[in-house]
Amino acid sequence: DTSIINLSGIWVTDPCTDNEAQRGWLDLGVEFAWQKGLIDANTHRLLLGACASGRTAVGDIIRNVTVAPCRAAWRLYDLSTAGLGDAVQPAEIAGLPMYVDPLSAYGVAGGPDMQAYFNREDVRQALHAQQSPNAHYHMEINNNGYPQYRVDYTACNPAATAQTPSLLDVHRKLVAAAGGSGGARNLKRIFVSTGDIDPVVDGHGTEAAVTKLGYAVAKGQSRRPWFYNGSATPVETLASMPPGWGVSLHATAVGAQVGGFVTGYATGPAVHLLFLTVRNSGHMVPGYAPQKAMHVLRCLLGGGDLAPPLPTGWEDDAHWYQGSGGKPGGFAQWVQAAMGKRAATVDA
Repeated sequence: DTSIINLSGIWVTDPCTDNEAQRGWLDLGVEFAWQKGLIDANTHRLLLGACASGRTAVGDIIRNVTVAPCRAAWRLYDLSTAGLGDAVQPAEIAGLPMYVDPLSAYGVAGGPDMQAYFNREDVRQALHAQQSPNAHYHMEINNNGYPQYRVDYTACNPAATAQTPSLLDVHRKLVAAAGGSGGARNLKRIFVSTGDIDPVVDGHGTEAAVTKLGYAVAKGQSRRPWFYNGSATPVETLASMPPGWGVSLHATAVGAQVGGFVTGYATGPAVHLLFLTVRNSGHMVPGYAPQKAMHVLRCLLGGGDLAPPLPTGWEDDAHWYQGSGGKPGGFAQWVQAAMGKRAATVDA
């Protein structure tokens, strides 16, 4: 019933989606730490081999520390991740300062006390949360600090069973309902995104989850860069914003910039399903990359593609790279068109 819920677009960012597809790509895992240069190749090899004694339900490694080389390898890993890695709910280490951003591979440590902020009475009132049964707001991972919290799907769920439903089925139902008679009648776009330096829910796993939905890549919609307008941010905003917020913002306009990569799937004419990455963003895209997020939101609700379809005729290298008759090749033409699309939106 669109009078109750009138869905136009759905954007899910950095989501827990499916245990199987995201297995091993959660919780600042070993593979993520190696790919992002946080540990060296030898430590990576040891932790995935002799120093592992199995995996948890979500793919975190069960540590083998029975021999000195493995104890050393795990300690090097913990040093690189501030003891946060490879566990849904890592044990607290007494007296250890938080010297990394737990939500971004290369983020700034520290910043405002968000938990205290959300627990302020005026903030709770502004968010209409005064009647919440949770008297205290927590920012912990997994159960969010609430013993009554229940995970209903096989998504970042270490307690999932064979009977636990999959969030992938929810996505499939939304695609099937688009254009029908219910609340999804006007649903035109479903975006699933990931920050490309998100250590909590790594993009490799999220992309695998979207692939597991079973839709083919649409014609001309293979993974390709999308652009946004890197407009100037007022100096006053830069001076007052939290340390980890808007890390790609500039006081000077820098024009069209790569925002990430996007893949489109063949889901029929009623709705478009996209998987997209957001460059230089951690676990919360709107906070780490507000300009890029605004551009994505405008495309989600206002229409238009994040990037134009790829051309056909790749087999001719001369036409693709060099062009002919004084015109640039297909490569340059496509990039010019993709960069030009961002000119239609001015991202504040």
